[in-house]
Amino acid sequence: MVNVAPSTSAVASGTSPSKKSVGTDPSKLYLEPNTMFPAPEGPSTLDWNETSHSGGDALLELYHGSSRVVIVEYWYKKCAMCKVMQPLVQRVVREFTGKIHFVEVEVFESKKVVQHAGLRSVPAFQVFYDGKMIDHFSGLHTVKAMRAIFSNALEMTAERLDNFSHAEVRS
Repeated sequence: MVNVAPSTSAVASGTSPSKKSVGTDPSKLYLEPNTMFPAPEGPSTLDWNETSHSGGDALLELYHGSSRVVIVEYWYKKCAMCKVMQPLVQRVVREFTGKIHFVEVEVFESKKVVQHAGLRSVPAFQVFYDGKMIDHFSGLHTVKAMRAIFSNALEMTAERLDNFSHAEVRS
């Protein structure tokens, strides 16, 4: 993995140097929706019917405006593991066409967004729904593992929507 964070001691930060992590402590994730990234500037330029997008601006728009699960892949053009992962990720993304929004963010082309993401290394992934991070993972993964992560995110959101509609009916 390629380190993208300012150099800090793993011991000082309390993380294991061998642990594959995006560097976000799940207990400290943003609890309020839409607080992790700043709002996008200007009018939307996205085709909201498309599944795949790229760049920090697309991430900001999707994070703040998508009604779908948003899966973000952070990568670096000189990262060997990122190059291995990209065709595998694209294969899984195609299987979820129309169900998710996927956005690729090259870390050195979108430094401002990456600072808000709290990344420590690439390849890294964050999964958002309704402006909240619901999952994150980093490093190499098989197609089967990524498919399970994507499916789990959709199941979690479907369950939330189902619970919401049942609560609404009971009110």
